[in-house]
Amino acid sequence: MPPQITADVLEAFLHCRYKGHLKQASQIGTRSDYEILAAERRAAARQQAIGQITARHAGGEVINAVPLTTSTLKQGAAFVLDATLEDDTFSLRFDGLKRVDGPSKLGDCHSVPVLFHGGGSVRKEQRLLLDVFGLLLSRIQGRTPGHGIVWHGRERRATKVRLSPDPRTAERLLRDLQQSREAGPPRLVLNDHCQVCEFRRRCHEQAVREDSLSLLRGLGEKEVKGYARKGILTLTQLARTFRPRRKGKRAVPRTRHRYHALQAMAIRDKRVYLFGTPEVPVAPVRIYLDLEGLPDEGFVYLIGMTVVGGGAERHLAFWADTRSQEPEMFRQFLAEVSRHPDARLYCYGTYERTFLKRMRKAAPRKGPVDRVLAALVNVLSVVYAHAYFPCYSNGLKDVAGCLGCSWSDPQASGLQSVVWRKRWEATHGDEWQDRLVTYNREDCAALRRVTEFLHAHGPGAGTGCGAKPDAAGDPPVAPVEEIDRLGAPKRWGEIEFVHTDYQYINRCARFDYQRQRVYARTSKLTNWPLPWGR
Repeated sequence: MPPQITADVLEAFLHCRYKGHLKQASQIGTRSDYEILAAERRAAARQQAIGQITARHAGGEVINAVPLTTSTLKQGAAFVLDATLEDDTFSLRFDGLKRVDGPSKLGDCHSVPVLFHGGGSVRKEQRLLLDVFGLLLSRIQGRTPGHGIVWHGRERRATKVRLSPDPRTAERLLRDLQQSREAGPPRLVLNDHCQVCEFRRRCHEQAVREDSLSLLRGLGEKEVKGYARKGILTLTQLARTFRPRRKGKRAVPRTRHRYHALQAMAIRDKRVYLFGTPEVPVAPVRIYLDLEGLPDEGFVYLIGMTVVGGGAERHLAFWADTRSQEPEMFRQFLAEVSRHPDARLYCYGTYERTFLKRMRKAAPRKGPVDRVLAALVNVLSVVYAHAYFPCYSNGLKDVAGCLGCSWSDPQASGLQSVVWRKRWEATHGDEWQDRLVTYNREDCAALRRVTEFLHAHGPGAGTGCGAKPDAAGDPPVAPVEEIDRLGAPKRWGEIEFVHTDYQYINRCARFDYQRQRVYARTSKLTNWPLPWGR
């Protein structure tokens, strides 16, 4: 008999079907620091939310650790915590249920599902989980709840989340989950959850062995399935589909389009391909900017900048202990930038520009912030439009890694910085702050390396065929227009086939028989052409 579906399996299945399969098979991976932090935050949110609920209601209005049955819900408690749904298929524990008014099989009231979430915002996974819980709850109380409740954030506020009025998505998800218990493992498809998953190394190694299309971060599951319908299952196969197109006289350049086939070709050839000419504005003083923050809380606590000019380089870091110190940190940053009125600022992505726009709204003087925004250059937009590095994503770690950059901590990443910041908030230890400042400085150095590489291959650089690397450790560089020259020379004339059958097939492909016939439509009711004279 297949094992029961638990809440852990259900949540894993919502993130990734392959992870749900591994969980049902009782597989155990290595949990990342971020996943451990998320579990700690959820446990803390749960404890605080239960404390607030019990403080607001008398003892008889809250019941705990009971089976989820019709008789339990008929007791009429305001809250039911830790209710367990147990049958042959499921062994699910609901965080909570709240009684609301409205007719149902229970009488004049029914229940809605409650979730305890450690994050600052309600995401797609929590909404899907509420939809599934609402569907299971409807089978017990005879009514589908119209909304659910998520307790989240530092204040542990209760947010009402509207459930989907169409239950087919939740029904299909439950049906697929039940069928997966008896079926074999699904096809491995990497997604955004992989960077925090406990099976991330195992799945990545398997995807590399399979040369999976999902290794490309820009490809979604729907696009992977679309390529599979065309018979394209690996990156090597995808790489063979790219063909450079001639530019028409009136053609408008597509600077915002990303060619996945060209990215696959760069990985296969271990070569940087340039589509067009990357143009990076330069100035006598160049400032490489990188921010560290907590996205869920909308708070930036570290501004790092490396100033390069006049043959000198120096790095500055501005730190904020709390959210209330963020305006002062930003003021110090503006004061430093104002010392270089003709400088160019470089960032990687939209996070820095979003932060500057947010701080501009509260700034007493808009002019200094507007000058910074006008001088800001998003290097990622140049990479996206023009540069195809031999790596699986356009992230700074991957792109700069192709150019020889490395980080002192092998686990360094944006998610890991969130863990370090939370550890600093809990202990105020200098080692955590030092890790964050070092990581930020190394990000600025990597940004500088990528920017200078793009500038070196900008207008007038004359990269030529790119057979030789520019520096030790750099991959070779080639313009897309010269891809055909990098391969074997074309030969014209009679083709020598390895087998005579191939020669016969090729001769039949000329369609000599069809060219000797003339077809015409003899009736408006006929949808196919008929030979002349019949």
